[in-house]
Amino acid sequence: MGKYCHVCGEKVLVQSDKALGVWVKDLLSNVWQLEGRLIRSMKLLLFKPGKYASDYARGARVKYIKPLNIFLIVNLMYFLLPTYDTFQTTLNNQVTAMPYSAWARTVVHNHAANESLSIEEFEKAYNAKTSEISKLIIIALALMLGVIIFLCLKQQGLYLTDGFNLALQFLSFYLLIMLLLLPGINRQLEIWTDLDLLRSDLQYSLLALITSAVYLAFELRPWRGAKTYLFLTKVLIIMVSFYPVVTLYRLLLFGATVIAL
Repeated sequence: MGKYCHVCGEKVLVQSDKALGVWVKDLLSNVWQLEGRLIRSMKLLLFKPGKYASDYARGARVKYIKPLNIFLIVNLMYFLLPTYDTFQTTLNNQVTAMPYSAWARTVVHNHAANESLSIEEFEKAYNAKTSEISKLIIIALALMLGVIIFLCLKQQGLYLTDGFNLALQFLSFYLLIMLLLLPGINRQLEIWTDLDLLRSDLQYSLLALITSAVYLAFELRPWRGAKTYLFLTKVLIIMVSFYPVVTLYRLLLFGATVIAL
């Protein structure tokens, strides 16, 4: 009855709704709304991570972009732009520096023999392919990290889906700041001043660790509970768990790359 469906709210189309002017108006309106929600979400994600996380968890979602959508946007930038490839692992590292390296070496030799390739030829093909795949399956990191966050904070009323959203938010920040913005600034400094802030892997790792820990503490602050020391201990546990999570991700990356070759 009337201009709108009483069940779904859909407007009944009339001939004037198909005019070019209406189409352009709708297009601009949708773009404006999306841009406004994206800018609002990104500002909170970067500068008020706890508010964005808590608002979304309690159901105030209309004015924000979903954490998954923000992650996909940032991940697309990560895929297309030159970055500091923290999550990419070369074949040499896979077969020498990982807990599963002995098994990985066996897989590499068998696969190279089956394909009649030398180890050098296999390594070249592997490193080219793994760079692409590492950026495609990085969402697996969010799922694994989300489980850890949920287990640490479920006593504060956190649901597993909340854990996934918090992990997506955290990784969006990490990709945007530590792997896109910071390397970009560093490249410009190298051009202008010959100063390389990321020359040392240890220096970069310490900076990434401290920045990530501070951000995570602010992001999870709405679920801190009554005892601050207990909350900070949980933040530390989540940060420490990032190592086995990344190791598992690299194992997944190794398997996916070998299968894709």
